[in-house]
Amino acid sequence: AGAPRERQFLLPLVEIPLMNIALTLNNWAMFNEPWTWVTMDTIAANLSGGWEFDTDDFDINNVGHPYQGSYPYLATRSAGYTFWQGMLGAGLGSFMWEIAGEAEPPSINDMITTTFGGSFLGEALHRTSIALLRSANGWPYWLRLTGSILLNPVGSFNRWLTDGRYDLADYDDEAPLLAR
Repeated sequence: AGAPRERQFLLPLVEIPLMNIALTLNNWAMFNEPWTWVTMDTIAANLSGGWEFDTDDFDINNVGHPYQGSYPYLATRSAGYTFWQGMLGAGLGSFMWEIAGEAEPPSINDMITTTFGGSFLGEALHRTSIALLRSANGWPYWLRLTGSILLNPVGSFNRWLTDGRYDLADYDDEAPLLAR
């Protein structure tokens, strides 16, 4: 029904690795702890070794990982892909991070939390940022635009870069599910 969805393949393909590289370099510069010392040897060890269950603090596992997962999700979603395809983007970003973003062995609970938490948080951020742009409700555009950028910087960048062609494709003002 209707025209086929337009997608931008290269945006998430380039942005997801770049975001992981930027975060890896940021962690190394800020913390300079052994877990930040990523080398080709640690990447090879992560590729050939087993996965573990990590015991990071609650805030890292349940707040930090969903936010980190929301960025590759939003890169994929704002390039015209669906929720489920965005979840694949979040999973790809999480897998790349677990293998090449830290010098410690990959964590199965981080992979799950980052992928699923990032997708659910990312969808809320995606829809809310678009809703801010689409409905005036008496607020000036500059304020709605600022809120949209703060909620979804990746989508806002992609909207600017592509003149907004992709991420509004499946948005409507009705919630897909309303439950009370």
